[in-house]
Parts: sequence; structure tokens; C-alpha cells
Amino acid sequence: YLLSCLTVGVMVLGCSEIEPAALNFVATEASGLESQGNYEVAISLDRSITSNIELSYTVSGTASDLTDFYLPSSPLTITSGSSSASLNLEIYENVDYTGEDKTVVITINSIGGSGVDDVKFGNNTTFTYTIKENDLEVELSWVPANGLAEDFDLDLYLFRSDDLDFSYKSSTSGSNITESVLLNQNDMVETYYAMVNLWWGNFTNNSVTYTITIKFPDGTTTTNSDTFDANNTSNRTLFSIVKSADGDFSASSDPFGPGGIQFTKITEK
Repeated sequence: YLLSCLTVGVMVLGCSEIEPAALNFVATEASGLESQGNYEVAISLDRSITSNIELSYTVSGTASDLTDFYLPSSPLTITSGSSSASLNLEIYENVDYTGEDKTVVITINSIGGSGVDDVKFGNNTTFTYTIKENDLEVELSWVPANGLAEDFDLDLYLFRSDDLDFSYKSSTSGSNITESVLLNQNDMVETYYAMVNLWWGNFTNNSVTYTITIKFPDGTTTTNSDTFDANNTSNRTLFSIVKSADGDFSASSDPFGPGGIQFTKITEK
């Protein structure tokens, strides 16, 4: 504690203790999309002090440093005569679907510097920032009624409604691994069509049921399925996906009806 004394001339009439300045985060939590960019984490004292203080802090949470965010290393200095400072939390658009939000938790754990005796911990010394997922994933999988999954080769294509002649994105392979494509905030505001292309399949005695799953940023999903067999080997459009101007996604099944639409430009992998 500091002492504040009232003096007249050379006489000290009385002294009283001054409570150390209380240190707090201005807000204890905040959130934003992973495309948010920078966020200033504000820290304040309830009054200014006349010496520098250094704040050491730890970082925890479910987000990964240098993958989901960047934060300068501690300590942070509040300079003499000031009552505030801020940390620049840089948030990365990682273009990687997780289906869940992630957190960055900052905790002030020590106070140092020449003004250490002038400051005390307040009630709000932990701050949580929630990075909200904003990507959408389109996934293709298939299961044969008979035979082996590797007897078939199905591929996933996305077309843009403003250009149906060429696929916008695709996931192709010569195996039966699950295939997926990603739509994120770097993609155009547009309507996209998710289509399954049959590249190879032995339908003498076999059929294969394929499923497109739309995985939304909040982790919810919707699916649509169909079957390739001896009587149905045409490409099939199972979903239209709309990205709106505010970055939200919505999906509708069977945009062209059960028969789908033929995207004839798919001729090779």
C-alpha cells in the first residue's frame, strides 16, 4: 500500500493508505469468425500509476498457436502514467474444417516491474476468445451392396451456377477413400452444385449406394443418398449449396430432381 500524506509547510498533518490500482481485462470474453483478422484484447487499471508494470500471462484453450492464432509473448508493459494496454490477438483463416469452435484463453498470472507494489489483481484476469468455425465441408462416401468398395471409383465435384461447363472444385482418387471438398470464406458468394460422378463400377451383379454429407460450420450435418446400378449409371447432383453475402451457408437436396443434371465436361481425372 502507498501512503498519501497531507502537509502544511514542513508539518505532516496526517497520512492515509492508498489502495493499489486494480488490474482487469476490460471484457472477459469475446468471439468472432476465423476470418475476423485481429482483435485487440484490452487490459486496464482503475487509475494510472507513476511506474512501469510488466504483466506476464499464459495462453491455453483448444485453439492452436500459429495455426489458429498468434499472440505476442509476455510480458506486456503498462507504462508510467498510463492506465491501459492491449494485446493484439491475430486470428488465422486456416481453411480447415473442424466442425467446432475453438478457444484462446489468456490468463494474467504475475505482475512485475518497478510499479509492482502499486498494482493488485482485480476480479477479471482471465479472458476467453472463441474462434467460430466458418467453413463448410462436402463429403462423399459409398458402400456396395455386393462385392468390395474398391470395385468402384466414384468422384466428387462442385460446380458453380455461373459456370456449369467446368468443375469448380473436385476430389478424385482411384481408391475407395472418403472424398471431400471445402467451401470457405475465400470462395465466391454463389450457388454451388455437389455432384457424384461414376468413374468405374462393375454392375454385372453389384450396385453401390453413395452418400453426400454436408457438414455445416456449426457441426450440424445433412445427407442425401442414391444408388448406382445397372439401370442407373448417370452422374447425380445431390445438393445445391448457397453461400450468402454474410458468409452463411445453406443446402438443398435434389436441386434438379431425382434424375440430376448431366455435367458432360467431366471426361478425365
